Amino acid sequence: VAENDSLTGLPNRYCYNEYLKDASLDKKSVCVFLLDINNLKYINDKFGHAQGDELIKNASICIKDCFLDETGKNCFRIGGDEFVAILYDVKESEIEELLNKFNKLQKEKDVSIALGYAYSSDIKSIGYERLIMQADDNMYKDKQNYKKLSV
Repeated sequence: VAENDSLTGLPNRYCYNEYLKDASLDKKSVCVFLLDINNLKYINDKFGHAQGDELIKNASICIKDCFLDETGKNCFRIGGDEFVAILYDVKESEIEELLNKFNKLQKEKDVSIALGYAYSSDIKSIGYERLIMQADDNMYKDKQNYKKLSV
């Protein structure tokens, strides 16, 4: 129970940190997706936390349906509206398919999630920390673009 987020059922930040400690550099390709729900504060303030919780649940469904692997332990809720997904042995050509699926799921669940990802065909050459920083930078850019478009 202490390792899973009670609202989404996903592993929490503690599990994410432990996962990274044990993450293998023997994997060939790795893609890290950082995700952040758009407008959660607004929904909580305007409609209440119960509605905000529904938004979080729907966002997590999109994330799980798109990125969760057979282990069920590669997607994490690391903060109130922040999530991470780590995929191994994914081809660069498959990422576009995943992004299209993810965008479709967001529309179906009526959620908006900023997403940034970073891909490496050889994790040994870049390391997890740098890959995560790149994904975070890309997620921030997506968040900024969303804010510009919604003004």
